Amino acid sequence: MTTSNAEDWLKDDNPDLYAILNALAGDADALQRLEREGRGLALFTLALAGNRKALAALERGGDLELDYVHGLAVNCQQGGWLAERHPELHAVFEAIKGDERPLRRLKGKKPGLSKLARLVRAAAQAEDERATGDFDGGAADVGCLVGEMHLAKGEFVRAIEAFTRSLVVSPTADAFEGRARAYRGLAAEDERRARELKRDASGP
Repeated sequence: MTTSNAEDWLKDDNPDLYAILNALAGDADALQRLEREGRGLALFTLALAGNRKALAALERGGDLELDYVHGLAVNCQQGGWLAERHPELHAVFEAIKGDERPLRRLKGKKPGLSKLARLVRAAAQAEDERATGDFDGGAADVGCLVGEMHLAKGEFVRAIEAFTRSLVVSPTADAFEGRARAYRGLAAEDERRARELKRDASGP
């Protein structure tokens, strides 16, 4: 992805998008600006550029404020221009907003970008759940992504809850498999704790 003179006007219209595009073109100052805005935004940009470590960091989760990235995608008013000049970023933004068509295309051509879009969607869904305690019945697939996000962070109880909600809405093989993995993770954690307690009880 490369920048163009047309982005001079973008600096005022959408400064975060302007910084992302410049960072993708190799501008270190733009990347530093994104880091000041939020680590999640900087990692998102690095992952867009194909940085696997950044994608892995996003998968691990933590306090990355990816809901901010979600808001940037949802509220982007430069969609037509972005589709013409930076089609991959446009497709990721559309996938983040929930349009499965570009997501499917990305999955076939660049699975890393597909995963990136799904991570941002899952993070925004998880944030909504925390804020409202609600679960959108029409988004069972996103529920699975929320479960996967909790699994990646070792939050097995939350993962079980997310997969169970997804199964109530729409039973799928992915949701059943995800919940099974969460139960196995929880069981392994319980067994580890039991061993520690036994060892502590028996003394040196």
